Amino acid sequence: VNESSITQITADHSLVEELIRSGKLAKNEARNHPDKNKITRAVGVFPKVDVDFFEAKVAPGDTVLLCTDGLTNMVEDAEIKRIILSQRDIVEKTTTLIETANKNGGTDNITALLIEPFV
Repeated sequence: VNESSITQITADHSLVEELIRSGKLAKNEARNHPDKNKITRAVGVFPKVDVDFFEAKVAPGDTVLLCTDGLTNMVEDAEIKRIILSQRDIVEKTTTLIETANKNGGTDNITALLIEPFV
């Protein structure tokens, strides 16, 4: 997240995300899709786990948000960006994100970790 954008840098390992990537489902249809809870990769299911490795460039002023879909299913990207850019300290930002997700329904576990790197 920065002043100009919010960008998802990981790919969800879910049936709905695979449908989006293949062009069979529009992103705006995913939030309420009946199969959105079906995952395609999980720890502990098989003896080996496929892990995604990648690099992402972080610039001064960027904030990195690590979170579960319990947050992103309850809080739209624009609201996440507004909260991160409008609050003063990192604890307040994180608390507000979780409180907002709970206020919007909080139907799943909510995890949020913010990183403000010194670059």
